[in-house]
This record gives sequence, structure tokens and C-alpha cells, in this order.
Amino acid sequence: MRWLLLVVALALAAAAIALVAALREPPEIAPPAPPARPAPAAFEASTTPSRDAAPRLADAASADAEPDAHGTREELIDDVRGSGPARGSWTQPALALLGALHSSEMTDLACYSAGCTAQAVFGSQAEADGELELWRSSEAYVAWSSGATVTPAELRADGSVVVAIVVYPPRL
Repeated sequence: MRWLLLVVALALAAAAIALVAALREPPEIAPPAPPARPAPAAFEASTTPSRDAAPRLADAASADAEPDAHGTREELIDDVRGSGPARGSWTQPALALLGALHSSEMTDLACYSAGCTAQAVFGSQAEADGELELWRSSEAYVAWSSGATVTPAELRADGSVVVAIVVYPPRL
């Protein structure tokens, strides 16, 4: 008789555990966050205005020089392009923010899933420094919560410089 009572008690305990497990809501499991992809060291990510944050010409002659400015610029643009088409209403304000940067020439102005891109040409490094500083201190830039990346300036034969800029989509 004891064995029967023991078996019935264990069966009831197992049934109670199964019932609790079946009625309990599964724990919320957040999807894994995409791996953090830090910007390459040659890229300068900045969300606060700073004169020190302006891109500088890479010294290709030095042994510890940054990667080739042209290659860095092309790599950044290619990475963003590879993210696919942009979706959302954030693209218009992002394009307006890029358009607020005064440069002698603005090319490759487009939006992708990873951000809106542009390549800006300035008459000189001094002009690039000044215009980028003004842009970073603008109300629109300061209000843009997700930041931007500006590549090191590439010196052209005529003395002008070109940089790539990515304005990132808002974080949700």
C-alpha cells in the first residue's frame, strides 16, 4: 500500500510540475544584438563638434601612417552601399543634414540601410577644416542623435581635398 501511495504522490507531483510548466509564459528572449562593428581606426566618428575632430591629411611617408585616405573613403562608401536600400522617413532629414555642409562639390549623395553617404570636395585642407567645424556645430548636426563618420581627407593634385561622410540612421 505504501508503494501505491508513493507512486500516486510522485505522479501527482509530476503532473503539477507539467501543468505549471505548460501554463507559464516562456521567458522573453531578445534577438541577439548584431555584433558591434567599430569603425576602422582611420574613420573618425564624432557626434560632438570639435576642432580636433576635423580630418587631417594622411602622411603617406611616415611608417605609422593611417591607411590610404582614398582606400579608406572607398571602403566606407562600399560598406554602406552593401547594406542595401534605405527604408524609412529618416532619409530626408539625413540628406538635408548632408546638404547643409558647404563644399565646392558634393557627389555620391545617396541613402542605404546603414546610412546616407556623400563625398565632399573642398578647395583646401583649411577650407575642409573650417566647413566641417561649422557643420558639426550646426543645430541640425547637434540634434542628429545617431552620429556621422568623416574619413581622413585625401589630397588631390590640384590642392583640393575630398572626404566621405556617412550620416547614420536613428537608433530605435
